[in-house]
Amino acid sequence: MNMDSQYNENKLRKEFTGLIDRNRNVLFRFFNKDEAEDILQKSITNYDALIPQIPWIGGKENSLTDNLIGAAQLLAVIISLKSTGVEFRKTGEIVYALAENNLKNIHPILVYFVKKYIRSKSRLNKMLKASLESQKKRYPDDWVFEYKIVNNEDVLFENTYSECAICKFYQKMGYAEYLPFLCLIDYATFSAFGLKLERTMTIGNGDSVCDFKLLKHGENKPGWPPENHKEYKH
Repeated sequence: MNMDSQYNENKLRKEFTGLIDRNRNVLFRFFNKDEAEDILQKSITNYDALIPQIPWIGGKENSLTDNLIGAAQLLAVIISLKSTGVEFRKTGEIVYALAENNLKNIHPILVYFVKKYIRSKSRLNKMLKASLESQKKRYPDDWVFEYKIVNNEDVLFENTYSECAICKFYQKMGYAEYLPFLCLIDYATFSAFGLKLERTMTIGNGDSVCDFKLLKHGENKPGWPPENHKEYKH
C-alpha cells in the first residue's frame, strides 16, 4: 500500500464506475454481453485494490496526475483481460479502443476550450514551470521532463521525458509489457485536441527517453495498429 497516498478513494471509485458505464459498449465489440459484464465487474474490483497503490505525485498541483490515474484505470481493465485469458495483442487493441472511445465522448464545448487553452501562453508557461519542478524530483514516482517552447510557427512545443510515472507504476505492479499500448493512446489524445504528435522513442518501448514534438497542424495516424508508429519496437 502507498502510505503517502492522499487520493480521495471514494471519488476515484465513483469516477471509474462512470467511466465503465460510458464505455461498456466498446467491450461489446469484442465479447458477448455476459463476458463483457464479467470483465467490467472484475475491473471495478481490481481498481478498488489498485487505488491505495497509486503513487502520490502532488495531486492537483501536478497537471500529470490525471494521466497517472487514467493509466491506473486502464490497468484495472488489463488485469481483468489477462486473468480472463485474453491474448496480449488483443488486450492492447481493447485498451486503445476504450481510451479512444472515451475521448470521443468529451463534450464538443469542452474540446473547444481545451484546444484554446493548450495553445495559450499561460499553458505554455505553466508547462515550463512544471518541467523545472519535475527536475527537482520531489516525488520519486513522478515524471521528469524538459520542456521547450519552439520559436517556429508550425511547432507548439517539445518535451523530452527522462522518467515516466506510468512506466514506474506498471513496472512495480508487474505489467510493464503492456506499456507500449499505453503510449499509443497519446496519438488519440492529441488528435482529439487538434494537435499532431511526432515521436520516435518512448520509455515504455524500452528507450531512454520519450521525445515529444507537438505540431499545430496536421493529422495523426491512428494509434492502432501499433505498427503505424516508429516508436513501436515489438
